[in-house]
Amino acid sequence: MSNMSPSKNAHEALKGFVSLIGAGPGHPQLITRLGYERLTACDVIVHDRLIPCELLLDARAGCELVDVGKIPGQTRIPRISSTRFSSKKPPVGCMLSG
Repeated sequence: MSNMSPSKNAHEALKGFVSLIGAGPGHPQLITRLGYERLTACDVIVHDRLIPCELLLDARAGCELVDVGKIPGQTRIPRISSTRFSSKKPPVGCMLSG
């Protein structure tokens, strides 16, 4: 039997995690196998407009897509505005990729 209290066990089981996934220089087949597995299983994808659309089409049903708005050739969005969302604790039991 574990020394952990029931409430601590329940808390540990409900933790989410964040994966940062890069897809290479624009070609959807350059994503790693693990990155693709995480992308297709996550609850929320935080992305910019540089992501190949084919990858977003492979998101699981019900996955929330959050576009942080970077446009190719435009000035970069401030780093704080794209990391503010992803640095928050993910919803309980959720996985977040971006």
